[in-house]
This record gives sequence, C-alpha cells and structure tokens, in this order.
Amino acid sequence: MKETRPNIINQAILLYNSQGVPNVSSKTIAMNLGISDGNLRYHFKDKEALVTGILERLLSEATELKLDRMPGRENMVDFKLFCQELFDLKHRYRCLFVDQVYLTREFNQYKRLWRAFLAQPKRVLRESLTTMSDNGALTVQSESDQFQRLHTKMEVFLKTWIIHCEATEGELQAYVDMMVSFLEPYQVSEA
Repeated sequence: MKETRPNIINQAILLYNSQGVPNVSSKTIAMNLGISDGNLRYHFKDKEALVTGILERLLSEATELKLDRMPGRENMVDFKLFCQELFDLKHRYRCLFVDQVYLTREFNQYKRLWRAFLAQPKRVLRESLTTMSDNGALTVQSESDQFQRLHTKMEVFLKTWIIHCEATEGELQAYVDMMVSFLEPYQVSEA
C-alpha cells in the first residue's frame, strides 16, 4: 500500500510524457498499473491532485538538487553543473512543461505551485552570477549595467527554454553549453 502512491506517480509521468497530460485518463493509469480506478482515486481524488502530486515531487527533487537554496555557484564548472541538473530535471518531468498551459488553465492549486517552481531557477541564476562576479570568476561587476544585461539575456533564455521548449535527452547538452557560452566573454582566464 505504501508503494502504491509513488507507483501511480511514476506511471502517470511515463504516460503523460509519452501521450500528454490531457490525453491520459485515470483509468488508463490504473489499467497500466494493474489496479482499480477506485484504488487510484483513493490516493489521488482527481487529475488535479495527481498532477499536483507530480509537481510536488519535482519541487522535492529540485530541493534535493539544491536548486531552491543553493548558496551560489562560484565558478564555471559549478554553474555548468547547475544548468545540467536543471535541464535534466526538466527532461524527466517534461509533461509538466509541455502541457503547462493546459495545467495552469485547468487546475488552480497546480497553478500556484507552478509559479513558485518557476521563481526558483531565476533566483538561483541571479545569485550564481552575483557570487561568480563577487568572487572574481567573472570580469563583469555585479552592480553594473553590463551585468544586468547579461543576467536579463540569460534569464530570458532560461525562462523560454523552461516554459516553451521540449528537448530530447541528447539536446540537453546543447542547452547547457548555450547557457555557459553567455558567460564565456566575461570569464576570468586562469593563468
């Protein structure tokens, strides 16, 4: 019984990732698990509860990766790791991103939680850039207009990619490399 809830979430993610959230019913999920629809509804009363449960798991994994409370990335290697972790997480939960318009339109509780999730990477990006600048890893000063333009460019790319783009696992590295490439002109060269 303890395993049923995580198994439902796992199966829902698999089906939602392959078929889309609007196209998968609770009966389909239950049938794929070999449980009754009533058993599924015991754990998740409706689709909103299920997709909210999936988003809560995403938030939990983001916390484990320290995306929401990272003290600040200090160098390019750490920044690249941050981007890789974020993009890997997005790929695992791609159904939430691909169907985010449907999900935020249909489910109010989900919509509030989604907004909280979206604020995390943007905040960590600013903290990371500020820390790298203050620690001398970047040539641009954290209070300058140049820094603000760099941050805005990276934030727009990050937000656009998080919300609008679906990428295959092989394309993730290209997105990580693109984020890092924004910093290359400002990187302090090591002697």
